[in-house]
Amino acid sequence: MSGFSVTVAIQDRITPLLKQLPADLSPARAARPAGQAVQQLCVGHFTALAAARHHGYAPQNFYADAARATRRRDSLTTNNIGATLTIRKQGLVQRYFGGHLEARNGGALAIPANTETYGQSPLEYGSLKLILFNGAKAFGAFVKLGATSQQIALKRRVKGVSTGYKPVASNLGQIVMFWLVREVDQAPDESVLPTDAALQTAAYTGVRSYVTAILDQRRAA
Repeated sequence: MSGFSVTVAIQDRITPLLKQLPADLSPARAARPAGQAVQQLCVGHFTALAAARHHGYAPQNFYADAARATRRRDSLTTNNIGATLTIRKQGLVQRYFGGHLEARNGGALAIPANTETYGQSPLEYGSLKLILFNGAKAFGAFVKLGATSQQIALKRRVKGVSTGYKPVASNLGQIVMFWLVREVDQAPDESVLPTDAALQTAAYTGVRSYVTAILDQRRAA
């Protein structure tokens, strides 16, 4: 399974803090609290995305999985020069950077047609009907039971996806759940991760809290 490693460059901000540490403590020990703060930020970010982008009845979705993967103990590793947070969620890199996707071995890509199916797979829906088309970029669709091919009319574009089809009725999301295509160009979506500024602030805050706690303990001793 692919992983997404988060690197946060905050050396210039943290160095003055580390100079306050007692001489018998290695500055490398501050890597873990910095990494833990970034880990907590990412878990919270994915959890918020799961709530905002998951409107179906399925018990879990893409971003809830990402939150669970990020929360794993082995996702955070440290060494003498810093911390690395690895998010083991397949598909996260593709969503962040975007790019061209092609189905393998003559298969198909299932493109969500509405917010209810965003971040999910047709496998999570047990009651869908397959309709196949001819002569369009989208050669098929998974639709809700009761929908028929007569409800589909030609159109060049549907919500930014060149499917070639749309339902005649206005209730698109109540008919088509997934479009089936051979290939698609996915736009990058940097919102799947916290901003660089937020990551840097979290790491800095983690180190500052650690240094403050150490200094307070030494003064009280």
